Amino acid sequence: MLNDNLKKTIIFAIVITLIDGLWLKNYMKYRYQDLFKSLNLKLKGHMPSIFLAYSTMIAAYPLLVLNVPPKQQLLRSASLGFVMYGVYGFTLSAILPKYDLSLALTEAVWGTLLYSVGHKITEYISEKI
Repeated sequence: MLNDNLKKTIIFAIVITLIDGLWLKNYMKYRYQDLFKSLNLKLKGHMPSIFLAYSTMIAAYPLLVLNVPPKQQLLRSASLGFVMYGVYGFTLSAILPKYDLSLALTEAVWGTLLYSVGHKITEYISEKI
């Protein structure tokens, strides 16, 4: 039988990867395509980098969320999502012309929502299995 934190981490990984994939495919892809086109760059995914980015995002979950009392985990999840996606968005805003603050804020808000919802879904599923 899987350790409870390992089980939750696996569930969380699946949940955020699916939800974030839908977000990227159905919304952010078009924003990024427009941005990259305006910068004369081609948007291209690099699978090893994608894998490492998501592995890092997922690894933070048991380390920073599951090790606090359950009543603090939702706030910790939201904070973690805000910080991760905020650092990403605001860094891009700092170095890429035309990557404006509204796009960076969209990333930060999305990370907050993704990690909050991901945590709640993870808790719900882990109680059922």
